[in-house]
Amino acid sequence: MSQGLDKIVAMGPPKEAALYFDRVCPLDLGTSLFHSQSNTDSGYIPFDDARFDESVVKSLLGSDGPAIYTSLVNANFIYQIANKLSSPASRKSFRENSYAREFAKFMNEKLGVDLDKLADDIESGQFDVEPLLKATATASIKVMDDHGFGNVPIWNLFSNEELDDAKANDSQRFYASLAGLELIDPEKTSWKQVVEFREDQLARNALRDLRLFFQENFDGKSKAYIEDSLAQKIERYEEARKLWGFETAQRSLSVLFNEKSVIASSVGSIAAHTVGGSLLAAAGVGGVIALGGVALELGRVYIDQRRARIKSPVRYLSNLKSLNNG
Repeated sequence: MSQGLDKIVAMGPPKEAALYFDRVCPLDLGTSLFHSQSNTDSGYIPFDDARFDESVVKSLLGSDGPAIYTSLVNANFIYQIANKLSSPASRKSFRENSYAREFAKFMNEKLGVDLDKLADDIESGQFDVEPLLKATATASIKVMDDHGFGNVPIWNLFSNEELDDAKANDSQRFYASLAGLELIDPEKTSWKQVVEFREDQLARNALRDLRLFFQENFDGKSKAYIEDSLAQKIERYEEARKLWGFETAQRSLSVLFNEKSVIASSVGSIAAHTVGGSLLAAAGVGGVIALGGVALELGRVYIDQRRARIKSPVRYLSNLKSLNNG
């Protein structure tokens, strides 16, 4: 299997990514422990009494998973805290935001860390946060590089989208989306089910192959061939889902990509053989291509830069890499 197709970096809850990829690096920014206090399955790594579930982590990362995850949690958790307290604006938000206040209370009561004092010390100049930011960023990047996650796709924190290239500029990005599919609902799927399912290689391949539709080589293929290929993948997906008793929800299977990627070549071939136009032309007008009973939607991605600075998982990794190289 080509590099990047069997593993992924999951920004945020990694449960859904675990259904589709062999190895999943849960770059959850150290928030799994905090989310575990709500006693609900949020899709984050489960914790019990401040200890993460080793069976889940080993399933995602292999036998050395607990050591890898511990290193990532430590580095990213500290980075996130330091970053949130590094500027006057972020400190103001930390002191006024209700979620931040809950987090500060949790850190004080559960871990004995007084974030309010740290914020005061940074503000008064008693603590220089920049070396801490650089050190934790370097540590995060090194862990990912050392274990083969330095240059792989990213599972989007805010949807079930896969980002195929974290280095592309926003203006170069496109999206392709198979709309209206009945996909496994991670909110109705327990981690126990996911871990057991991951032991079934054939069933896992059926789920993964649907995602790989976006990377299939369709050069010289007819529309009928493309439709048949997609229909077979959906059928295998449905058979595996029913075999394991997973509940579904109507969702879209999406991928963001740049114009030089393998995915661009594949999706471009689909556009050429179905509507007779190029990827640029189809995406530029927000094209919808009917493939049997499924709609393939294409478009360009335009991201508000102010929003991207706050929320983009790609931006987060870019920040880590720039600090690491600085």
